[in-house]
Amino acid sequence: MDTLLLDLDNWDLTVDAAGNWAVASPPYAIAQDVASAIKTFQLQAGPNDPVLGECWYDNTRKSIGVGKPVPVPATLDWDLWQGPAPRQPYKDNVQPYNWHWFRIWGTGETLNNGTHEVDVCRWALGVDYPQRITASGGRYQFKDDWQFYDTLVTSFEYEDRTLSWEGKSCEGMKERS
Repeated sequence: MDTLLLDLDNWDLTVDAAGNWAVASPPYAIAQDVASAIKTFQLQAGPNDPVLGECWYDNTRKSIGVGKPVPVPATLDWDLWQGPAPRQPYKDNVQPYNWHWFRIWGTGETLNNGTHEVDVCRWALGVDYPQRITASGGRYQFKDDWQFYDTLVTSFEYEDRTLSWEGKSCEGMKERS
């Protein structure tokens, strides 16, 4: 499916010279697809009224289980991979992707994927650094080695704007283990 091109000034769809809806090309199309998860609202009619930006990330990640110590794969330099972090024994549930969910190496969903949605939303709102950030959440879905929350709501407050990000890493999962 193609990504239709949006006009940067008014966020309306753009028509090409032949009168067809214009299609965005990469990397602009990728940025627009990320922006499709973002809504920006003008709360009141005046030009100086506050603006609220909302963005989110939903996924159906499964449990990473409880890791068991195993030999390091021959293709992995475990000491080099850990960088400056304190040394940890290699376990079967860290590589190749689950390292994101361990505090010693990762940052959880907020900086794994959330940073992309927040960045596009900040761009749409025309803001840089917030004056205040608050967050609330927890690990509700599984009892495993995952050390970060799976559900988090974060509010970024600016002088005259607010941005909220909601992350649900295990959205839609019914079973608990």
